Amino acid sequence: MVTSRGAWNSEAPPNFKRIAKTEDFILWERTGPTPRGRHLLLEGTEAGARAHCNSPEVRILLESGGEATVFGESAIGTKPEWSNGSILGNGETTSQSLELAKGTWNLSLQYFSPFALSITAPAFKQELIPALDGQRPNTISLANNGQYWPAGKFESKGGKVEFTVHAAPADWIQSLTGYDGKAYIGELVATKAEPRQTIPLSQACGRWIDWYEGKQTP
Repeated sequence: MVTSRGAWNSEAPPNFKRIAKTEDFILWERTGPTPRGRHLLLEGTEAGARAHCNSPEVRILLESGGEATVFGESAIGTKPEWSNGSILGNGETTSQSLELAKGTWNLSLQYFSPFALSITAPAFKQELIPALDGQRPNTISLANNGQYWPAGKFESKGGKVEFTVHAAPADWIQSLTGYDGKAYIGELVATKAEPRQTIPLSQACGRWIDWYEGKQTP
């Protein structure tokens, strides 16, 4: 199995062994059956699900016993928040801001793009590979915006940070032929650069849950 190395991705089950990696991909080998006691909340197309404790169902789950693996502090910038929209042609840009506490954050950007992108912020720039992996089945059947790709580590001084996505300018062949390819941008997610924690389910209120083990199923 091959996955992206975006930080905003689910943790692999213990029966998958990482055997190779690049800056953008991880190659896994399945070594045995997947544990049956591993459960997920209703995540949609996110890497985890927020345990909203104003929901009676979630409160019942958290009180039922068991453990949960949770993401560290996370900030999500949604698709509608991009200042110039979420579809970019060559040479175009779009921006949005995230409120980040002081510290190191791993950035993940969800996108499909036939050309290179980059993401910038004050004293920060990260180049992003072109990627159309799974575009057709994703947009038709899952209505999402692709994989979460690694988008660099950002050192925050604390406060609101504006991030800008830049689409590569057209090269001479694209200019000559009137190339009109588009990049489709989804969410920008920042997660604190720290290991995920396994905690009692009863302490997971308000946290982003990757997976859990307990008596209740979602």
